[in-house]
Amino acid sequence: MISSLARKLAGFGYPNAAELLLKTGSTILGNNLKIKFHPGNFWTHYKNGWAINERYPDVRFDPDKLLASIKDVYFFNFQPAGNDVFIDVGAGIGMESIYLNRQPGYYGKIYAIEASPLTFEILKANVEDNHLENIQVYNLAISDLNGTIIIDTTQENHITNSVFTKNGTAVQAITMDAFMEENQIETVSLLKVNIEGAEKLLINSFEKIFKVKHVAISCHDFLNKRTGDINFKTKETVTRFLRNHNFDIYSKTTGVDYIDDWIYGTNKSYNTF
Repeated sequence: MISSLARKLAGFGYPNAAELLLKTGSTILGNNLKIKFHPGNFWTHYKNGWAINERYPDVRFDPDKLLASIKDVYFFNFQPAGNDVFIDVGAGIGMESIYLNRQPGYYGKIYAIEASPLTFEILKANVEDNHLENIQVYNLAISDLNGTIIIDTTQENHITNSVFTKNGTAVQAITMDAFMEENQIETVSLLKVNIEGAEKLLINSFEKIFKVKHVAISCHDFLNKRTGDINFKTKETVTRFLRNHNFDIYSKTTGVDYIDDWIYGTNKSYNTF
C-alpha cells in the first residue's frame, strides 16, 4: 500500500511527499532505509553503502538478505574469484553482477547483458551509481540469430519479460558466439543465464560453449506448468546440450519450483583451456 501510494504521489508531481511517506514507512518497520525518486521513473534505495535502483520503491529493502539469496541460487555451484570473467545474461537490474563485484578478492571483468530497454536503464544506473568500472553493460537479447527480436515489455515485473511474443519492443539480438567474438572473450569462468525461456534459443547457436568453465542456467519449466506455454519448457533441452558438451550438471531439490529449475554445470575439461 505504501509503495502504491508513493508511486501515485510521484506520478502526480509530488516526489518529496512520496519520499517522506516512504521514510515514515521504513522507520515504522525499523528499517534504516532512504528511498529517493529518480527522474527516470524509478527509485533509488540507500542502505549500508548500497545505492540500488528499482522500478518500484520497497520499504523492506534489505541488501544483506538479498545477498544471501543471490549466493545460494546464482552462485550455488561456483563463485568467480580473482580475475575470473563473469557473463551475466539476463542481468535484470544487475544485482548478481553487483554482488560479485563487491566480493573481497574479486577483480575480474563482468559483462552484464539485459534485453529489456527499461530494465537496462535501471541496470545502467545501478552500475553508474555504485561506480563499478569493471562491469560493462549491454542492451542486447542473446538468441540464436544476429539481428532484431521482439521482447514483451508490458509486464509489471521486469523479470517476466519474454521474447515469445508478437507484440512488444524491438531490440538488437546477437548470438553468444558473436558476443564473445566482438568482445574478444577467450575464457568464461561463469556464464549465468536467466532469460525467460530463451535459454533454448541461446544454446542453438553456441559453438563456443567449450570456452565456458561453469554455467548457471535458469530453465523455465515451472512457467510451462503454470501457464501451459510450451515455449517455457527448456530443462530437458538444456540438460542434453550441456551433457553433450562434456558438462557435469547439478540441480537443487528445495521444493521451490523456480529454484529447482536451475541447472548448474561444470565443464569436465575446463582445466585444459
